[in-house]
Amino acid sequence: MRNVFYIFFSDFGSKFLAFAISLYIRRILGPSFAGALAFVNLFVFYLNVLYGIFRNSLDREVPIAEGNGQIQMAQDLHAMVYWVILALTTLSSLIFIWGSVHYWNNVELRYAFLIGISLNAIGSISTYLRISFKVSRNFKALSLHGLVISVFSQIAYLIGVLSLNIAGYAISGLIAVGVIVFYYLKVYRLRPISAVNLNNIKVILSSGIPLSIYSFIILGLTTVDRLFIIYYFDQKSLGYYALGLLFSAVLVMLPAAMSTTILMPKWFQWAAKEQWDKLRLSILRSTFVALFFTAAACQVLIWIFPFLIEQVLPDFKESVGCSKILILTVYWTFMFQPFSVILSANAKYFRLIVCGIVAIVVGVIANYMMVRYGIEGIALATLITLFVFSNIVFVVSLCSINCGFSQILYWGVLINSFGFVLLFVSYTKITLGLLFSLPLLLVLFVKDRLFLRDYMHDIR
Repeated sequence: MRNVFYIFFSDFGSKFLAFAISLYIRRILGPSFAGALAFVNLFVFYLNVLYGIFRNSLDREVPIAEGNGQIQMAQDLHAMVYWVILALTTLSSLIFIWGSVHYWNNVELRYAFLIGISLNAIGSISTYLRISFKVSRNFKALSLHGLVISVFSQIAYLIGVLSLNIAGYAISGLIAVGVIVFYYLKVYRLRPISAVNLNNIKVILSSGIPLSIYSFIILGLTTVDRLFIIYYFDQKSLGYYALGLLFSAVLVMLPAAMSTTILMPKWFQWAAKEQWDKLRLSILRSTFVALFFTAAACQVLIWIFPFLIEQVLPDFKESVGCSKILILTVYWTFMFQPFSVILSANAKYFRLIVCGIVAIVVGVIANYMMVRYGIEGIALATLITLFVFSNIVFVVSLCSINCGFSQILYWGVLINSFGFVLLFVSYTKITLGLLFSLPLLLVLFVKDRLFLRDYMHDIR
């Protein structure tokens, strides 16, 4: 239970602060700049796939090596990933410098690319630290380090914007990167590698490359909407759409903190020992519990969202329609994450990749058909795509560990029920939606209480 507190304290403390400051910065700089920043963030996301070749192996191979008693191998893998991440983060800054020069005549894009240097570096370092502390199950350190980096960088951004507007945003980000890199090196010092072991390199690449191909496909799946907006609409429309993505990105931290962040190292260790029944039940229970609370949080936000925009971000009123749909995507955005662990831990990378490719095809078709309805249509296409993808991964992952059809059907209906209740209540009158949904919600709540006991045992 203490681990849950640490994760919630870090994730929701840091993410809520970043969320609040981001809203304030968007209020000052407007939707057009928000669109420029969303464009630059695509570069940040795709670079993270490159880092993921090495970070994914840290997340998967270190717990497995430790579970098998190979402590020296685990330490060497950790050290190799440390050095590679540091080198790649430094080199990738050149891409953002090039972007700033290339778009020099567009002031918003010029500064957005300079801001991208800090977003890329801070994101890379904080993600590495997060995974590093997670695999060592040091959740207190994970919480504190994440909070320190987030608070410092966000306050630096805010001071920069208040002082020098867009230029201050870029300058403060560069200063924050320098301080955080120094902090990173001080915390971890120089991690020595006992020997350059070709077998360790092979271990990193053998799991890291397939997982990164999968990550690249997932990124394509989750960014195809923005690529359509960039092609068919303007920078300001992308800014409206990005606001909904900002809200959904904060909300998805809730189920992740309750499920994958705490339990993933255990899941990989159980998979290494081929304890598939234990792994399957833990993932199903934790997913059900996490999504119960996520559905409630999404519903509250959907109800208050129009009032929130009107009071805080009046220039973003056109984002209300698409944002309410994007908030609903949180449910199915998280759903595929824990079940993909089953395929990853079972080394079924090809199945993961095929699932992603099928979903991308669905996403492209859905976006092409819905683009005529504006950014709301793009948001709805994203919701459809994530629903299809989550359920494909759910079925394929459980089939890979010989789960029976009746169990797959039972859990599929159970887990998707929250999402359908959420969808129904959100787009009907509140009283009517609750009246028809109440019996199902009551059944689900009783189930949730039964699973909560076993879930609490798993996270200890």
